[in-house]
Amino acid sequence: MGAGALIENSRTDSQERKQWVTLVAKALKGASFEEALVSHTSDGIPIEPLSRRATDTQPCLRANPEQPWIACQRIDAPKVDRSALETHANGSRGIVEIVASAGDPAAAMSALRTAAGAEQDQAKAGELRLPNALLTVLDPAAFEARFGFAPGGGAEFRFAAVVFALTNRPAAEKLLADNGVKHHLRGSDIVVPPAPGQGAAFIFREQA
Repeated sequence: MGAGALIENSRTDSQERKQWVTLVAKALKGASFEEALVSHTSDGIPIEPLSRRATDTQPCLRANPEQPWIACQRIDAPKVDRSALETHANGSRGIVEIVASAGDPAAAMSALRTAAGAEQDQAKAGELRLPNALLTVLDPAAFEARFGFAPGGGAEFRFAAVVFALTNRPAAEKLLADNGVKHHLRGSDIVVPPAPGQGAAFIFREQA
């Protein structure tokens, strides 16, 4: 049975909405519908408690469905006290490096440099210096040699590891061991391989 069969004999949207608005008006007892039930996004877009079904929508297809999704973060985050969120039991002080894996690191770095609006001399030997972290692109073999495990994904470009700065490496090692978190040491790094569904590895590096 298709989804259309579920609504074939239902009342029209306008009929349902009129009935709903009548019931809401009684419940509000004279209060303003807009003030009581309509909220707004930070962009000023109204959010009503009941949304009508759109009748003129068209599917929005990605230009290239084979390309991976890219997650973005808002740049206008509100200025609030984040000290509690930035204090971690493992001693992490912040992200110092993002490591990506790609079959062709040079091509990937060229695309990243363009996306970041970086000058040519900001990207050397697979590294791109950003304002608050280093972005590194390695081929899968170099990634495995550095961190002790394969990044997965073959030759596809992917962000494979996040490197955090630590203040106390022994304390971080003990915390991971006490909580049963699998990890291994690779040079001066504590490497936590990605758990199922996690995607990226967490690397902890002691820095003064």
